[in-house]
Amino acid sequence: MTDFAIALDPQLVPDVITELVHLIAPIKSDQVGPGSVLIDDLGFHSIAVAELGFTIEDLFGIEQLQERTTSLETLAEIIALTQEALATGAATLPTLAHLQSIFSRFGGEWPGAAG
Repeated sequence: MTDFAIALDPQLVPDVITELVHLIAPIKSDQVGPGSVLIDDLGFHSIAVAELGFTIEDLFGIEQLQERTTSLETLAEIIALTQEALATGAATLPTLAHLQSIFSRFGGEWPGAAG
């Protein structure tokens, strides 16, 4: 059984962000990866980029991330920005319960929630 009070494993951060991008993307694609370009490949527009920024901001507790995400073009850049914030203490790892609540907003489920 999964303990939802424990924090996410830091090695899973890229997977979490990849799945969030997949859930929020206006154009659904099974080919979401680090090189995916938000606007060209996944159909992100200004509102969707803002939604992604606010969601990652909420999930990881990163101050004003949404303002910085508007200049990012690829999934890899968003992952790098989040990992940098975690490394410098400007962000925290979410609990599995918080992670699942965020995924639920978009009709998804974090695979680690099963169990």
